[in-house]
Amino acid sequence: MRILLLGELSGVHQELAPGLRALGHEVVVGHSRQAAPGFSSDIPFFRPAPGDGGPTEMLRDIASQLFNAPKLTGFDIVQVITPKFFNWKIHGPMMRYLKRNNGRMVVINTACTSDYHRRVAELSYRPCKECLKFDLKADRCIYDRPDEVRAEHLAFELADAIVATHYEYDFALADTPFADKVVGIPLPIDVGRHRPSPMPPVDRVRIWYGETRYGFKGSAFILPALDRLKAGPLGDQVEIVKTGRLAFDDYLAFLETLHIVIDQASSYGMGMNALYALARGRVTLNGAEPETLDFVGVSERDNPMVNILPDVDHIHNALAGLVERKAGLAELGERSAGYIAKYHAADVIAAHYAALYRKLLGADVPITAVG
Repeated sequence: MRILLLGELSGVHQELAPGLRALGHEVVVGHSRQAAPGFSSDIPFFRPAPGDGGPTEMLRDIASQLFNAPKLTGFDIVQVITPKFFNWKIHGPMMRYLKRNNGRMVVINTACTSDYHRRVAELSYRPCKECLKFDLKADRCIYDRPDEVRAEHLAFELADAIVATHYEYDFALADTPFADKVVGIPLPIDVGRHRPSPMPPVDRVRIWYGETRYGFKGSAFILPALDRLKAGPLGDQVEIVKTGRLAFDDYLAFLETLHIVIDQASSYGMGMNALYALARGRVTLNGAEPETLDFVGVSERDNPMVNILPDVDHIHNALAGLVERKAGLAELGERSAGYIAKYHAADVIAAHYAALYRKLLGADVPITAVG
């Protein structure tokens, strides 16, 4: 099959592409290197830097997408990550163009949408309140806007299938007209590239938290928990490192120096940062609720992740317990890498995608994806 992977989010397509190529498929990747620094792109798009949305930059963004449009045709499968890849001014025409000029269209649902924002209000916790307060600094989520709803639903209507990468994104569409199109497939990791490495000697436990998207990630709960740990009786046994966003290769190298990685506290599941850390054999704190484990098909015995809640006491106690049992961190790290190899390896995940593609194209192949 000829497959176009359009757009990027935290490395999802970067990790999936090698798995699909290993199965013998021709894969072309297209995204903005500005939006996804450090990731390779066969079709590089221009994308304004965050916060730089002036008229000139918008015109360059649109021109880049229109200029590259002829390269986005003639594929058996075109797969768009998130419902909105194109500039909002040309989103509708470009999505219809993709639909007309390729075999089948798949949309990956793995980011905030209007349906996500609506449905997660029913869960026991969610990132939305802190995201509104700290990240958006607004009273209303941008995904509640009618134009956002129309743009997302157009993509879902045009899609022949919608891949949900997490429990929450599957749940978000379960009560919509698109529910029958949804297939659950977990996030991929190229385990050939991201191999486990031995942890550093455990003298002081080195804990890292990346301070990005303060509200969405749950920094309002994580940072006070880290401060309490450092100020408490275990403070001399830990080294706490906090950074902003790191370049991808720098992030991978940085993981080698750590024992524990904190991903996020307000999500039921884990993002790509957590999966990279797990693949490298690091103990990882993130969302690992029972619904997420069921979605991925993970038994409790195989689960090495430390589930944390958006609660200062809960996060502090989870960290303190790990530090008190620091002799077991290396074994837990080994289990982390084993979990990735079993449930998220790119070749395994790519096989799920390929089965979906063949079914969409009319081959008599059952969908083997989870969910």
